[in-house]
Amino acid sequence: MSDHCDKGRRRFVKLSAIGVAVTPLVGRVSLAAERLEEDDPVAQALFYRHNAADASDHALFQEDRYCYNCVLYDGPEDAEWAPCSAVGNKLVAREGWCSVWVPRS
Repeated sequence: MSDHCDKGRRRFVKLSAIGVAVTPLVGRVSLAAERLEEDDPVAQALFYRHNAADASDHALFQEDRYCYNCVLYDGPEDAEWAPCSAVGNKLVAREGWCSVWVPRS
């Protein structure tokens, strides 16, 4: 009987460890799956545009500021869309722009 309990305990520990390891990944994927739309209230508050050229009339606009070279862009610079921590990790466009740009170091 104790052999059966040991196997059950081992299986429980293995499955628990796998669950703990996978949980953060599942949460990140589900959060990052949604693209930020320009009509979203957060996007409007930050003057976000999918295409930086569309923000050229904004007082803070500068041509060399894109989402991909902002520290808040949580993806490689060549990713077409990546999560942005300024907008709750929704996806923003690589060539996008908003008013809270912070340079990557």
